[in-house]
Amino acid sequence: MGQRLTERDIVRLDYQKLVMEGKVNKKTGVEHDKYDVVGAIVDYESGMLDTDATIELFQHLVDTGMAWQLQGSYGRTADSLVSAGIISQ
Repeated sequence: MGQRLTERDIVRLDYQKLVMEGKVNKKTGVEHDKYDVVGAIVDYESGMLDTDATIELFQHLVDTGMAWQLQGSYGRTADSLVSAGIISQ
């Protein structure tokens, strides 16, 4: 007989499934549908985001494909962050 999964194993597998389905940000663990992207963009445009929040925003924009649907500066910034290894594509 196979090994029984613990509750922790099940939670980890559920999380991995959400990441693979693109429903959770790989780096931050934030569910995409619960991330306030509009609020984050407003804060970014206002200069209110710290470095970590800016990275989280651009990772979300890349993960969802929005980085290349917004004005050009977002795509260029996302490309720069990917090239620098700060976020992943």
